[in-house]
Amino acid sequence: MKKTIFLFIIITVSLHLHSQTYTTGFGIKLSKKSVAFSYVDKQKDEAYLLVGNNKIVKCTHYDSNFEIKDSMTVARPEKEFESIAGVNKNDEFMSVFWINEDHNQLYQQHVDFKTRTASFAKKHSFDFATQKVIQTFSSNNCFYLLTITTNSNVLNLYTFDSNGKESVNKIDLGTNSFFNSDSESTTLFEVLKEKISGFDTAFELPLIDNDAPNSLTITAKKRKFFYTPNALFLTIDSNVQFTQVIKINLSDYQFSIQQIPQNTYSNDGSTNANSLLVDQVLYQIVATNQKMVLSVTSLDGTLKKEFASDKNNAFDFSNSAILESTVNPSYKKKKIENTGQFVSTMNAMNFGLSYYNYSGKNLLTIGGVTEHVKKIQTSNEGSPDMSIYFGQFGLIGSLVYVVLFHQTQTNYDFGRDFTYFYTCLDSNFNKVEGEISYTSFDLIKNFFTFNPSAVYPTVISLKKGNYLGYYKDENKKYTVLSYDK
Repeated sequence: MKKTIFLFIIITVSLHLHSQTYTTGFGIKLSKKSVAFSYVDKQKDEAYLLVGNNKIVKCTHYDSNFEIKDSMTVARPEKEFESIAGVNKNDEFMSVFWINEDHNQLYQQHVDFKTRTASFAKKHSFDFATQKVIQTFSSNNCFYLLTITTNSNVLNLYTFDSNGKESVNKIDLGTNSFFNSDSESTTLFEVLKEKISGFDTAFELPLIDNDAPNSLTITAKKRKFFYTPNALFLTIDSNVQFTQVIKINLSDYQFSIQQIPQNTYSNDGSTNANSLLVDQVLYQIVATNQKMVLSVTSLDGTLKKEFASDKNNAFDFSNSAILESTVNPSYKKKKIENTGQFVSTMNAMNFGLSYYNYSGKNLLTIGGVTEHVKKIQTSNEGSPDMSIYFGQFGLIGSLVYVVLFHQTQTNYDFGRDFTYFYTCLDSNFNKVEGEISYTSFDLIKNFFTFNPSAVYPTVISLKKGNYLGYYKDENKKYTVLSYDK
């Protein structure tokens, strides 16, 4: 295996190879309980950015070139509505759905750029005594809220369309069995409730948008949520022997459940596995003490491609050296220089893969991520103390992964160690030749490692570029940077 490359060296060079440009910004004073939320209208390739403190919210509408079409400032709703769960929109106005801490009330606020007014539309209250909210999302100009009934296989999808119509559909998955990390057959509720580790806590179901840059910080989670305009998907890798996939059609609420086996399994406790769903194709990665296998499988179980490597050989499916990002490089004991060391390291980390559309090709990041690591400041290190993260507006400012809704907004790498390599595949899932050392995507996901005082992030992905927003208290300004794709 090629020699390990340390990320903090590459980043300096990459700034000269990839574009990171100041795009826009505006003055605002944020503090604890502030919000930053973005929404992309994928049909029109336009974006909305909402940034607010405890009194006002600045709303900005961007076109496909990320030029401002309109902006306005509106009053923030009642203080108990702490975060934005999603939006829906029509040709007249946009509805912003605020949610309370208990997740049983929504405040629907109309924002009308034409009349430059904002108004209270409706307060929605729910009896969720026997239900648990697991995710919200916006698609087809509708806002959706998804719950699961306690101790059951019953999902409940609450729909709010842009014309004000509300509906709820119960999706009963029947007597199908789901398996937890101990291979026990149980209900979907119990599988989602399981605390697999400190990294995978109860009811974590991050929303993954493969059109946006995604980090192992969220894609290494064992349970994930995806959606397309026509369907939603839950993938579950709690059990290392297979990936459980639930698909629900948004048109008729019919569902299917698949169990797609992992192609390598060892019962000695050394198996580490995960998956990622992209365009209804499942990428599965599994490693034991002896080998690692990458499989590309359709949702009907058809194997499209498979790559394997044992501990004594290099990864034939790698397009890079082994890359490492380390919070405390001075305390790093030794570099990872071969496949066996890499696989051994993965078994001590949270293992997974992420996806990036790299000039029309399928770029996979395969590796592991630790839980939060405290920065140890040494006398010869000039970098800021990473503990500054935990001083920014409490835990919200620290970007700790605690937000239930729209976890893409906390999809950033800071205070964690990473070990990974790249694999680049063409449209037929054949390996693309050539080495990849760094992409503009890495600049986005590592921005906060080198800017520890930046908080309240948003990421927006349009066809022509990626955009990263953040706030710095020292200049009381919200700034957006652009990155090439």
